[in-house]
Amino acid sequence: MTSDEFRKSGHALVDWIADYLEHSDRYPVLSRVAPRDIAQALPADAPEDPESFEDIMRDFERILVPGLTHWNHPGFMAYFAITGSAPGVLADFLSAALNQQAMLWRTSPAATELEAVTLGWLRRLIGLPDDFEGVIYDTASIATMHAIVAARETAIAGVRAKGLAGRSDVPRVAVYCSDQTHSSIDKAVIAIDSGEHACVGACP
Repeated sequence: MTSDEFRKSGHALVDWIADYLEHSDRYPVLSRVAPRDIAQALPADAPEDPESFEDIMRDFERILVPGLTHWNHPGFMAYFAITGSAPGVLADFLSAALNQQAMLWRTSPAATELEAVTLGWLRRLIGLPDDFEGVIYDTASIATMHAIVAARETAIAGVRAKGLAGRSDVPRVAVYCSDQTHSSIDKAVIAIDSGEHACVGACP
């Protein structure tokens, strides 16, 4: 894609998104397609030749939009934090173009330090002490799994080096849950090799 083609397609996409955000109420909140409708409308095999941006957008509107849940709809009452605001969309657009990898400070000083400063703002906004540290995760499910891993490392000596398997010196571990616990908790417990039995209480 040339820079001119990118500009033309980008302007068309921004126009589509702006119209969508302004008139999201014209769509049904929940999809009305039947199972397999979308899959059957797509080619059985991956395309071998490129298609124009216009054709791709036509397919998007014809096949995919009817199968969307419209989180931006004013009638959608199960709001979940998303990038669906206009500023969030623009930030996502810029972030995708820059493609920063923030594994280490060296891989992206800007992303690393911006994360630290932003978390400092959040820490002060909610009244946490200055020595409280954190990182930004992609999902709550990953965040809770890492919290359980951190608790396991605190509770069980040498678990990072030795693991859990075959250790007679490790007592049964427990993660206490309620009937309101998210399903990601028991999945996390299974993933870190503690076994479902470690979930104590009314796990889902």
